[in-house]
Amino acid sequence: MEDLDTQLAHLREKVDRVEEKVRGIQRVSQEMVGNYRLKLTMELVFDLLAEFYGCEKGILLWRRGANFVPAGGLGVDEGEWSKYRVAAKGVTSYLKDKRKPLPLSCFPPTSFPFLDEGLNFLLPLQGRRGLNGVLLLGLKDGAISESTEERILQVLANFLVLSLQKEKLYLKATNLSKRFKAQLELATREFRSLNKELKKKIYNLHNLFQVSTNVYAIFDIDHLFNSLLLTILGQLGAKSATIFLAAGDGEGKFVPKFCKGIREEETSGLVLQRKTAFCRFIAHKGMPILISQLDESLFKEEFTDLKKIGLELFSPLLVSGELMGVLALGGRVNGEPYQPEDLEMLAILTNMAGVAIGNVKEYKKVEKLSYTDGMTDLHNYRYFSNRLEEEIIRAKRYDRSLSLIILDVDYFKNYNDCLGHQQGDLALRELSKILKKSVRKIDVVSRYGGEEFCVIMPEVKSTGCKKFMERLRRKVEDYHFQGEEVQPQGKITISLGGATFPQDAANMDELIYKADFSLYEAKRRGRNRSIYYGELQPQREVAPALSGG
Repeated sequence: MEDLDTQLAHLREKVDRVEEKVRGIQRVSQEMVGNYRLKLTMELVFDLLAEFYGCEKGILLWRRGANFVPAGGLGVDEGEWSKYRVAAKGVTSYLKDKRKPLPLSCFPPTSFPFLDEGLNFLLPLQGRRGLNGVLLLGLKDGAISESTEERILQVLANFLVLSLQKEKLYLKATNLSKRFKAQLELATREFRSLNKELKKKIYNLHNLFQVSTNVYAIFDIDHLFNSLLLTILGQLGAKSATIFLAAGDGEGKFVPKFCKGIREEETSGLVLQRKTAFCRFIAHKGMPILISQLDESLFKEEFTDLKKIGLELFSPLLVSGELMGVLALGGRVNGEPYQPEDLEMLAILTNMAGVAIGNVKEYKKVEKLSYTDGMTDLHNYRYFSNRLEEEIIRAKRYDRSLSLIILDVDYFKNYNDCLGHQQGDLALRELSKILKKSVRKIDVVSRYGGEEFCVIMPEVKSTGCKKFMERLRRKVEDYHFQGEEVQPQGKITISLGGATFPQDAANMDELIYKADFSLYEAKRRGRNRSIYYGELQPQREVAPALSGG
């Protein structure tokens, strides 16, 4: 029991650490809203590195021509920055497409001659057009021993790259604004039409910065795409906007997933094949392109359907160089053709969207890890507790039933003692697969702790609960686990206990207690059996703890 409690405490501590880091990432994202300065983002990132990884020293190097030059640091005097200047040749080639943190010891001493300066890791800062810079860090041993830590560091690296892009856009807008203002002050009456156009450009640039701060703070993919489409329609004056994304069938198709200004029936059945010349061409180009600029003879298959619904402008959605989708626009509301500056603005917006999509994906991975049991890939106890509470509330609101099943592997300690913990872990993973295949899509399977699992079954009454438990018990009994001959019964079996809300319990705690009580009763009666709480005798006492599973 002490070993199980220790494991649970370790898992909860690990989940709490991941959640703390997720909150830190959200804090940096919120601080970036309205901030156009790389220096502030850099300070926030270094603060998180110091807090999460005990980092006492770091230096940020940006690409400047043929060299990487210092742009900021942690625990490094500005007077010492010059000695951290390194040649980009070789380093850039080695780090091409690499995004994970790497030990500095992997590089030749000539690349980074200051290996003895307390810096031991390098984090590549990859932008849309390649390596923007590197982050050199002095981290403690084991600080990034897990993939979760690598993903968190990659998200922090993305924040630095995004901040650099925002700062460049801000400086560009500032310079444009100053130049436009001077021109406007000197302009005469014949330049009034130009004056109006320039004001419009300044307004669009301002809106662009507003969009960037909003987009980078969005961590929900549906919200992100809907916000992007509304922004594009407003900025470019397009009649319609459609985002084609992967169909999810594994066949390499892009289908319309988000549409504005166009009826769903018009895009129904429209498909872009990822491997066709059309998709390969726009992915390779990496920039928006007008349909009028394409050679119809080369893309005849797509031309007919796309022109039929009035789509005129296409832009690739790239994430780390991979085509994740296609943005298609209809003609402009005022009937005028798209101008080069429109294509430039669309390129900036889709580039922002691509980076934001990458951030959302990484954030979702980290978020999933905080609610997932690493060994079985099932939901963990924290997720189970939250979902059961939600399902109880839903069952009360709609006057529906809810069944809970708790199951335990019989004599699992004996299996571990005879065959070792590695074989025991393998058996638990196989049992997890059986559970996943046995439940409905709306059911929730979680690891309760150690060799205990639980299943939340919404809208299932007592009869369905009893049938499912017995069906699952037989399925496990019939399955062949490696080395199960060492078990007292010659096979790996499970014992199950179940209870139903509101028939057996009035709240969540009572439902858990009664399902757990039924499980202990099943074990007391000889194991390899399922017992439903409602079938027990009226007088029920707390079952004694049983050793050995």
